[in-house]
Amino acid sequence: MKRGEMSIQQMKSPSRSLQRLQYSGCVFEPYINLANAIVSVAADDYRTALEENNTELQKSLERFFYSNWYNVLTKVEPDAILDRIKREFTAKQAIAVQ
Repeated sequence: MKRGEMSIQQMKSPSRSLQRLQYSGCVFEPYINLANAIVSVAADDYRTALEENNTELQKSLERFFYSNWYNVLTKVEPDAILDRIKREFTAKQAIAVQ
């Protein structure tokens, strides 16, 4: 490994700085905005994966929603997000069939 490079294990582990900001009560708004944006894009991608019946992408995103990284980004239960997206998708399909 070259000087200054991170090992694969280091890249996979969440940032200590972000964890410190998140749990110390000193969370700065830009970090919250970034975390919310990451989760929002993942939710949008999951919605698209359902619409396109892309099961590979669905599984990949489900792994993200149940990952340690997701838990660093938000305290929202992943089931709450995934269940809501699935209910919306099911309702949208039911309307389209009528």
